[in-house]
Amino acid sequence: MRDHISPKTARGKAIFSALLLGFLTCLLFQGAALAADSRLGESAQIKEAQARSIALGNAGLTEADVNFTKLILHRRDGQVVYDMEFLSKTSVYHYEINAATGGIVAHFTKERRDIRQQPSSMGGAVGGKYADNPDYIGAERAKALAFAHAGVNDSAVRRLKVEVDEEHGRMVYEVDFDHNGMEYEYEIDALTGEILWWESEWD
Repeated sequence: MRDHISPKTARGKAIFSALLLGFLTCLLFQGAALAADSRLGESAQIKEAQARSIALGNAGLTEADVNFTKLILHRRDGQVVYDMEFLSKTSVYHYEINAATGGIVAHFTKERRDIRQQPSSMGGAVGGKYADNPDYIGAERAKALAFAHAGVNDSAVRRLKVEVDEEHGRMVYEVDFDHNGMEYEYEIDALTGEILWWESEWD
């Protein structure tokens, strides 16, 4: 005589099996990730302190001048690199250092946005260390382009801030403002006036 298994019991066993399988899969992936991290560390002939020293030397700074906000080891384009970011009193520095050779793979510097700038006529800020370059379209033009694109009336704009900054080797105007409860952010090419990126969200 065959044992009778109720549908409820069968479902319970199926759920248990599925949960067990999921748990074992998670363990497998975690083990693979740990093994990968271990291999990254083993391939890093340049130690973390050396990578920091290389970046600081290139920036002309010392450990006492900066505060490191990120330093991780990861793989990029087939290379194992130290990806780091640090702050001085006026600037943000980003470096990627080849962990095998110590070569600088990539780096850029931009002005810190948390530093107060000169107030503008609309109650915002217009600043940045490149703001006076005569080749640029100017803060007023950048502001007008952003307002036109957003379809807003400048009389209702609040908390306006316009800065010139360097993004990936390109000079841009960063235009931030609020309008009727919506926050807008724009990046506009400082030479051509092209809108490179924009975003809006409810405040």
